[in-house]
Amino acid sequence: MPGKHQYMGAVLTILAITVTALASLPGHAAADVGESEIPKSCIQKDSNGGMVWVGGYSLDLDRLGDELQDLVEAHPDDFAGAAYCSDYSGVYVSTKNRLSKELQKEIEKLKAKNPKYEVYVKPVKFSKNELESVVDSIGTFVDTIPGMLGYGPDYMEGVVEAIYHQDEASDPQEIRSKVLAGLSKTGNVKVPIVMKPGLPAVADVGVQAAPGPDLGPGWRAHARSSTSQVVR
Repeated sequence: MPGKHQYMGAVLTILAITVTALASLPGHAAADVGESEIPKSCIQKDSNGGMVWVGGYSLDLDRLGDELQDLVEAHPDDFAGAAYCSDYSGVYVSTKNRLSKELQKEIEKLKAKNPKYEVYVKPVKFSKNELESVVDSIGTFVDTIPGMLGYGPDYMEGVVEAIYHQDEASDPQEIRSKVLAGLSKTGNVKVPIVMKPGLPAVADVGVQAAPGPDLGPGWRAHARSSTSQVVR
């Protein structure tokens, strides 16, 4: 709802951690459920590669975002996530598979109900279920990895992010190697692990919808139904 920073879909959400760099979202997309580029105005990033949002969004756009997120939740083997465009011109969803005719029709129905907003489709390599499976696997051994602050899925890029202590971790790739080694023991290693620097928060403020700076309501597309993961 307006005035609050809401989040659509599940996320790299971290308890008591300030992240200095979050997901960048480059790449191809499909508009109108067909092949085209997502316009640059839809995906704008700050100097750290994190998404930024400019302006405000309407209740109609909020409703469209919720309905698209519901579609993602109902088909977690086909979709990964959904997010507002940076300029609030519409919503884009990430999808692993080429959408079936049935899912294309569902998106077209939502677009017809909200004709002033765009709906884009961004292809990624892994689905929501696959990303969350890897996150669950990391949770079984993460306490054995020094210097790792948190971890979670980036649904719009189709990867899992690992947050390392930017001041204390001398070699982030060593941490990544340990994560991959732990995943190899679980047989769950197909999703890329992307390293991101971070710092512990000054105070334990509980589970946050999004860590670090004000990321805007677009990150609803990253956090409605999943559980935060933190390494204490």
